[in-house]
Amino acid sequence: RLLPNPRAGWGAIEQAHTKWAQSCSALESVLEPDARVATRLGTHLAVCLKQPIYSVEFATRRNGAVQGIEQIVQTYDIDTVVLETRGPLAEAATTLYGPGQSAGPMSIWHLDRGA
Repeated sequence: RLLPNPRAGWGAIEQAHTKWAQSCSALESVLEPDARVATRLGTHLAVCLKQPIYSVEFATRRNGAVQGIEQIVQTYDIDTVVLETRGPLAEAATTLYGPGQSAGPMSIWHLDRGA
């Protein structure tokens, strides 16, 4: 069966895409080319940044925000954490690493993994 208006809601979809494209551009300008990046869910960023992105979502569900982020950072030798600026994961990252660097609607934590 055909939908009566297959483009209903297209404006919202286009706005969401534009927001992601702007976020990716902002991130690309501040990420090191060889950065090992973790974020809440990595799929969107992996597509737009064209590099592997590690997800903290499932580890934080199992272990809580602070422990989950730290588990992924240690397990995968992450040197950069990228999260939406507001929310419990950003609060956890700030607890672990101090204030993040703003990049559009995201915050970035560059970690000193050599220490």
